[in-house]
Amino acid sequence: MIRRHRTAPTHDGLRGTVPRPRAFTVLELMLAMTLALFVVGGVLSVFTLLTRADDVSEEAFEEAVDLSITQEVLRRAMQSLVAGRPAEPAEAPPAEDEGEPAEDENEDEAAPPEQESGEPTKLPEDDPADQLPHFELSEHETTGGAFLQRLELVVRDSPVAQSWMPSEDDKDASLLDVAATTSVRGAFELIELDAEWALAWVPIDPPGVPEVLVRDLDACRWTVLPKTNDGAEWMEAWEARDLREFPVAVRLVLWTRKGGRVDWLFETAVVVEGM
Repeated sequence: MIRRHRTAPTHDGLRGTVPRPRAFTVLELMLAMTLALFVVGGVLSVFTLLTRADDVSEEAFEEAVDLSITQEVLRRAMQSLVAGRPAEPAEAPPAEDEGEPAEDENEDEAAPPEQESGEPTKLPEDDPADQLPHFELSEHETTGGAFLQRLELVVRDSPVAQSWMPSEDDKDASLLDVAATTSVRGAFELIELDAEWALAWVPIDPPGVPEVLVRDLDACRWTVLPKTNDGAEWMEAWEARDLREFPVAVRLVLWTRKGGRVDWLFETAVVVEGM
């Protein structure tokens, strides 16, 4: 015989009631929200650090690329330097024979060329390009009182690929005949760009637009090693026109605002203009 167990009635007369689930307290909710804020803050911090690291890596990569291009431009320029044409020796006057009688001094003097009335006598002028140095490392003072170096030189071809179209005024003011020679005069110098210093190639003759090579520089220092120095001293100022006056090496040190530093040494190769 099977007996059935009966549930004893409760004090309120109900049988087997299920207990209700307990709700979260205010303290538990505050603790959960605090933990969630810590987790979200940690995730955001990691994301910010990764973003900054990516920006720094990208800036460092761009700086390395600009410095590499600058080094190649400078190497190309130092390997294509152009010296001025050597001065032609003056012709010695012919010796006079003692046995021949001296001619009249008035006959020795050459008669001046006939000119139309009203036109002044025009004397032959020297080519201005022959009077300028073909390599000049100098220092100049800016309006802010800073002293900056400037390297002006003449090269066979522009070290920076760029297109230019000289105007009529530029053609008249040009010191080098572009049709007769491929020489290009320009300068490497620091220019102020967006409140920062940048190294640029500035075409002088033929004129052109300055080409920025590397930005965000803190300092720049040029030195040259002359042939007559025997490696004893590097010079911070130098001027050369003839082939024998050109330095054998050029050194450039650059400091960037991000803490970078490069030290380049270039050997020079010089050809004589028009030869």
